Amino acid sequence: MDIKLLSIEETDLSVRSKNALHRVGVSTIGDMMEYDADKLSLIRNLGAKSITEILEKIEYYKNYKDSNSHSITDVDESQLIIDYLSLNDVKTETLTLISARAYNQLIFNGYDKLEKFIFMTVDDLMLIEGMDKNSAIEIFRECKYYINENKDKIKEFSDKRKKKEDISHLSVFEVPYADFRDKVAYYVKVNDIDISDMILSARPKNRLIACGYRSISDIVFMSKNDIKLLGHLGENSVSEIFDVINQYRSIHENRIKLYANGETSALIDNNTIENKILKIYHALEFRGLTLDELSKQLNQSVEISTERIKKVIGKLLANKTLEYVDYRCYKVYPRFVDYYLKSDIDTREKEMIASRLSGLTLDEIGTNFSITRERVRQVLKRSVEKIKEQYVLETGDNIFDEDYYKYLYETYDFDHDESSPWLGVPAETWRYLDTAGSKKGALSLESALKDTDNLEAALRLRIKNYINRNKIYIDGKWVEKTRAELEPIIVKKRCTEDVTFTQFVDIFNEFLQEEEIPYNEKLYYTDDVLATRKNKFQESRYILWKHGEKFRYYDIDSQDYSELFEILNLHSYKNVELSTVKFMEEYPSLMSKYDIRDGYELHNLLKKVLETDTYGSFPDLKFSKMPHIKFGMPDRESDMFDIMIEHAPISYMQLCDVIHKEYGYDLRLIPNYIKHIMEYYHKGMFTIDYKEMSQGRMDSFKAILTEDFYFINDLKSIYINFFNDANADDINSYNLKRMGFIVNSDYVIQNHKSADEYIRAQQINTTA
Repeated sequence: MDIKLLSIEETDLSVRSKNALHRVGVSTIGDMMEYDADKLSLIRNLGAKSITEILEKIEYYKNYKDSNSHSITDVDESQLIIDYLSLNDVKTETLTLISARAYNQLIFNGYDKLEKFIFMTVDDLMLIEGMDKNSAIEIFRECKYYINENKDKIKEFSDKRKKKEDISHLSVFEVPYADFRDKVAYYVKVNDIDISDMILSARPKNRLIACGYRSISDIVFMSKNDIKLLGHLGENSVSEIFDVINQYRSIHENRIKLYANGETSALIDNNTIENKILKIYHALEFRGLTLDELSKQLNQSVEISTERIKKVIGKLLANKTLEYVDYRCYKVYPRFVDYYLKSDIDTREKEMIASRLSGLTLDEIGTNFSITRERVRQVLKRSVEKIKEQYVLETGDNIFDEDYYKYLYETYDFDHDESSPWLGVPAETWRYLDTAGSKKGALSLESALKDTDNLEAALRLRIKNYINRNKIYIDGKWVEKTRAELEPIIVKKRCTEDVTFTQFVDIFNEFLQEEEIPYNEKLYYTDDVLATRKNKFQESRYILWKHGEKFRYYDIDSQDYSELFEILNLHSYKNVELSTVKFMEEYPSLMSKYDIRDGYELHNLLKKVLETDTYGSFPDLKFSKMPHIKFGMPDRESDMFDIMIEHAPISYMQLCDVIHKEYGYDLRLIPNYIKHIMEYYHKGMFTIDYKEMSQGRMDSFKAILTEDFYFINDLKSIYINFFNDANADDINSYNLKRMGFIVNSDYVIQNHKSADEYIRAQQINTTA
C-alpha cells in the first residue's frame, strides 16, 4: 500500500502536532509531506518542538521503501491509477482469477472496489480480518496483473486528463470534476475552512479578506486568472492562493470522487464529525448534551446517521475526550494541577506553583525562595498566564477542569478548605482559582441551593450536605447534632410509652450509634452530664414527667386546653390543697380526651401549661412535689378536722375514703394527714358531740337560704346576723345535713344531687 495514503493518526506524532495538522486539513502522510519548515511555521498553535518533530517524520517517510516493491516516490502514478479505478467504478469482482475464499474475505470486510486495496502489500492484506497468507499473496499478485493488463487504458486516461488541463484559466476542480461542479461546491461548503485558518502569508490572506472572501468555499473554483483579477497581488501571492486550493483538492480528492459517484457517506469523514463535535463543546464549556441534542446540532448543515455519530462519540469516550454521565456527554478538560507540570515554564516557577497549590501562603513561599510576598504574587500570576497561553495554543480550549467551580468560587462565600471533602473538590482547586485571579464571592452558600440556572443538581446536593454537615436527616428534615435538638426527636420516636430517664439515656446513645454518628462527649450522654441534662429534660414541653423519674412523649404546645380549664374551673377553689388524682377520678372522659393517664401527668401538664398564662392567671396557685396543687393559703389540719366533724360518727377507713374523694389524696398518705384528730378516734370510730339546732330556728333559717351554693363560713355569718343570740357552732355538718344540704369541706349545695351536677348547670347557664 502507498504509505502516503495512510492517516497521520497511524504515525507516532504527539497529540499536539496531530491536532495542529488536522486543523489545517492535513489528514494523511502524503498531505503532511507537502509541507516544509516555512509552511509549518505558519500553522497556528504549532511550536518549535512540534515543527522539528514533523520535519523529522517527513524526512523519514521520504526515505521509506515499501517491503513489497511499491516506492513512496511513485505517488503520482499511484494516484492516477486510483483515479482511473474510481471514475470507472471498477469492482472487486473484476479480479476473476482469485479464489472464492480470497474474494469473500475482501467483500465481507468492505473491500468491494479495487481502488480500496490495489496498492496494499501482502502484509497489509494480512491485517484484514480472516485473511490467510495464501489468499493475501493471491490478491497481491492479481492486483499487479490487473495494472499491467490495463496500462494502455490507464495511459489513455492520463493523456485525456492532461489535454483538459489549462492552469491559467481553469480551477483545480475543473478537471476531472467538470460534470460534478454542484456536488463539489456542496462538499466544500460542508468541509469549509476559514481564510484566517489557511496557511497563507499576510499579503494574500489580507487581500482575500478585503475582497469579501471568508472561506475556501468562496474561492474553490477560482483559476489563476481569477485570482490575478483581485489586484494588488504578485505572482508569488497568486501562486500561494492557487496552491492552497490545490492542496485542499489533493487532501479531499478521494472523498470528493466517492461523493460525486453517489457515496453520500463520503461527504463528511469521521475526523470532520469529531472536529464538529468538539467545536460544539467548545461553546458549551462544562454543559452536557444528550445524543439526540448532539445529533440535532450536527445535522444542521448535513445529514449524519445516528450510527456514525455514536461511533465517533464512542471513540471520543474511549480516549477520554468526552465522558458520559447521566445520559449526557460532557467534554473532559485537563486538570491544571497536572498540565502545569508538563508546561514550558521553568522549574522554579513550577516549584512556586506547587507550593501554592499545597496550601502555603504567599509569605511562606516568599521566605522559602528569599523574595517578597508581592514578588511571589507577581511570579505566580505571570506563570499561570504563560501556562494558559500555551494551553490555548495547544488545545484551542481556554478552560481547565478546575474552572468548573469558578462560578461557585466567585459567587458564594464559604470556607473552602472545610468544604472540600463535602463538595468532593480538592482544596488545590480553590487555590488554583485564587492563584488564577478569581475573587471570592459574597453571597450566602444557602442561596446556592436555589441557583438552578448555574449549578447542576448533583453539585447543589453536595452543597446541601455540606451546609447540613452538623445536622442529621431524620424523618424528612435536618436536625442539628445537639442534645437539645435531638432529644425531642428521639423521645417522639422511641418514648411514646413510659420509660425511666436511665432507660432513655441508653435509648439516646443507641440511636446515635444506629445513625453512625461518631462518639462525641458533647453529644452523647455521659455520667458527667446526667444530672444537668435530667433537670433540663424534665422541664421540657414535649414530655409528661412523673413519679420515679418516668416520662413519656406528649406534645404539650400542640393542643388547645380551653375545655380542660373550663371544666376543672380552678378559679373556684379557695384556700385548699388538692391532689390532681381528684380530677382524674371525677372527669375520666375529659382525661381520656386529652390522653392524660394519671395524676402525676395531669399535675405536670397543668404546671407547664400555666407557665404561659394562655388560659388565665393563677397567682395564688402553687404546685407541690407530690401531685398536689395548693390554692391560696390552705390549712390541711383544719380541713381534716372539719371533714371529720362533718361526717362523724365515721370509721377510720370510711374517713380515709371520704378524704380521698374530697381531696384526692393517696390513701397511703392520709394516715399522716389525720394524726392530729386521733383523739376523736375511739373503738374504731371518729365521734364528736354536735350542738343541735332547734327545729323552729332551723325552719326559719332555712327559709332565707334560697341560693344553690354557699360557703360554710358565709353561712355562719348569715346565721349570726339573723339571730341575736346565735352561736356559730350551730352551723355544723350535722345541722346542715338536717336542712337538706349536700355538705363538703368548706361549702354546701342544695337543689342538686351532687357538686358535679351543680357545676354543669352553672356552665350551661353561663353559656346561655
